[in-house]
Amino acid sequence: MAQVWKAIDEVLEREVAVKILDPGINSGAEIRDRFRQEALAAARLTHPNVVPIFDTGDHDDVVFIVMEYLSGGTLKDLSSNGPIDSVTAQDIGIAVCEALNYAHTAGVIHRDIKPSNILFGWDRQVKVGDFGIAKATFTTPEVAPLGSLRYLAPEQVRGSEPDERADIYSLGLVLYEAVAGHFPFAGETEMAIAADRLTRIPRPLRDLRPDVPRALDAALTRCLAVDPADRFEQVSSLADALVHSATRGHSMQQISQPPQDQTSFLKSESKWLARAALILLAAAALIYTVVSGRLDGIFDDNQTSIDEAGARITIQAAGTFDPKPGDGSENETKVGAAFDTDAQTAWTTASYRRDDLGGLKDGVGIYVDLGRGVPVSRIEVDSVTGGWQGTIRFSDDAETWSPPGASIEVSTSEVFHVKGQHRYWMIWITRLARAPRPPDSGRDYSVAIIDIRTFS
Repeated sequence: MAQVWKAIDEVLEREVAVKILDPGINSGAEIRDRFRQEALAAARLTHPNVVPIFDTGDHDDVVFIVMEYLSGGTLKDLSSNGPIDSVTAQDIGIAVCEALNYAHTAGVIHRDIKPSNILFGWDRQVKVGDFGIAKATFTTPEVAPLGSLRYLAPEQVRGSEPDERADIYSLGLVLYEAVAGHFPFAGETEMAIAADRLTRIPRPLRDLRPDVPRALDAALTRCLAVDPADRFEQVSSLADALVHSATRGHSMQQISQPPQDQTSFLKSESKWLARAALILLAAAALIYTVVSGRLDGIFDDNQTSIDEAGARITIQAAGTFDPKPGDGSENETKVGAAFDTDAQTAWTTASYRRDDLGGLKDGVGIYVDLGRGVPVSRIEVDSVTGGWQGTIRFSDDAETWSPPGASIEVSTSEVFHVKGQHRYWMIWITRLARAPRPPDSGRDYSVAIIDIRTFS
């Protein structure tokens, strides 16, 4: 629908990109006026992930738009070399979501997300171009959609007025194609390919690429739902899902002992003796609790009568749990940081735009594996900031977890008094806290846990 030229701005002495609309589109004063209005609306979008518009106008009935020149190519260029990896796709998707979320908040729907509209700067920064152009051209009764029919959402193919969810569909389709290495719909013509999208969704991405994280597969499948009501309602929720899928681990982490201080033999030996004493105390406490016949349960009704005595229980392993639409784990590769007794390290949840985990789920959890059913009386949690909410859940197989009890507001140092004999105990996080140094991306809510200690 246009030609793009590299040009020189002779006033500011800089390289720019000039897009000249196809004469078949820009004929007629009404169309030129509509294009100018949409270009001016797009020019007001000032965001790091949006290609800035410097100028627009027409000369001898030639309609043009002047934009930033980006030298890093497009996603179409990148994908021409073969499928891209999941991490790259997630990074690109998150950046595009940032641009779309900003535009949607300003009342601008892109309508034409496609690989050639996702551009890269020399530093590989991702930027989205052509905001407003689709609305200026595709909504005219005289002109059929040119060149972009392949990525339109089903409702756009039917001729319905699109909303935010149309951009979500198109972005999901673009990312699916980039990771799969081929377009997931077929037909002899562009219209036949578009019609194929009206009745079906692509096969799961993991059928083609088993290395793709389950959470990314689930997010893209939701994007590509035929019915807009089945997609993410807002692009910010898709962004949270992509961030979430980028922090996946795949296996439960074995908890290693804290490193020895090699500068002092006496300090090293004293740490070893302390651990040995701790093991003996744990064994003694276990014998006592078995003999005393401690009853099963979750929260102890006599919380105030429990003193702080009791041996710290050795953790055999730990893991995380993330319910659907996640893939079952939450930043699993960093879980050891919550058990290394180092106040400078912490396990964190993914970051979200809202304290309710982006509205995606009821909670996320980090749990301990005691190796077998061991009586537990309390669980101590140290976190970077307070103000988040959580409760305790337990399990004997790490598959079926007890229903969550009432959540409490958690301070930076919290003690959960419990009662029970189970192999697995989980800190179930139901409400996030604002990060101490919120990122610029707007994903300001998370929980960072420094240390978890379990006591008999």
